[in-house]
Amino acid sequence: MRLAAFVVMLMPSVALAQGALPPQMMQAVKSDPSAWLQDVAALIGSAGQDGAVTADQLAVAVAVKRAAARVAAMEPLMAADLDGDGMVTRDEVTGAGHGLAAGAQAALQADFAAADGNGDGKVSKAELVALGDAAALSAMGPARLAEVKVLMGFDADGDGRVTLDEVKAGLQALVS
Repeated sequence: MRLAAFVVMLMPSVALAQGALPPQMMQAVKSDPSAWLQDVAALIGSAGQDGAVTADQLAVAVAVKRAAARVAAMEPLMAADLDGDGMVTRDEVTGAGHGLAAGAQAALQADFAAADGNGDGKVSKAELVALGDAAALSAMGPARLAEVKVLMGFDADGDGRVTLDEVKAGLQALVS
């Protein structure tokens, strides 16, 4: 998604209260306001209810995005845990790679090498969790979350819900 302000937070933004958006968000808005608003509308539609979104709903959307990234990173190696002991060895990865296309085999080997933090030829449960956590933060890290906090700052009527009309009105006030 192009939306720099993808999701979250639980409090109105100080930046919005001061009449400014974070620089990256303002750049996204100025470069293509209609695309930015489309992304906000999609977010409100998918995470919210009845044409509005709350901070709690945004928090769930962030958690879901992070969980999906975590699963996507961990699943190939978990599938290679052929003996089900929670640890993945190089031999298991090689065995699990049989029957895969060459590109998929190479990707699995690369995933294994990236996850084997101590280079012992095994991916432990802790290393697997670390791989998933890194993927989750990459999908929705602290810098992106900081930008996202601004979305709840568009709650003009203070009802704890942000509508697309409130975002449009807030942007109009900021850029005019």
